[in-house]
Amino acid sequence: MEHCNATITPCEARLQPSKSEGEQEVYPTQYRRLIGSLRYLCNTRQDLAFSVGIASRFMERLTVSRMEAVKRIIRYVNGNLDYGILFLASDMGRKSDLLGFTDSN
Repeated sequence: MEHCNATITPCEARLQPSKSEGEQEVYPTQYRRLIGSLRYLCNTRQDLAFSVGIASRFMERLTVSRMEAVKRIIRYVNGNLDYGILFLASDMGRKSDLLGFTDSN
């Protein structure tokens, strides 16, 4: 997917994965590897968290439409390689403080 067309969103609006019984199944190891890699990427790319979370819910029966949803996320990442959070190392002569906030809910 190195030369694929980029998308502007990681998933379609109101994405509802297909529950059709006649759909062809895909190789589960490849799907799980892709989801694992995308979950790791979510540490620096918060814009992927929702769509990767939706895609990772459906690991029990992997179909072609679910694989297409994961490939759409990859196409989004490929089109937006410059986005992300950069954590600078503190050993470069500067002190860096990381502050965060979380809601109790």
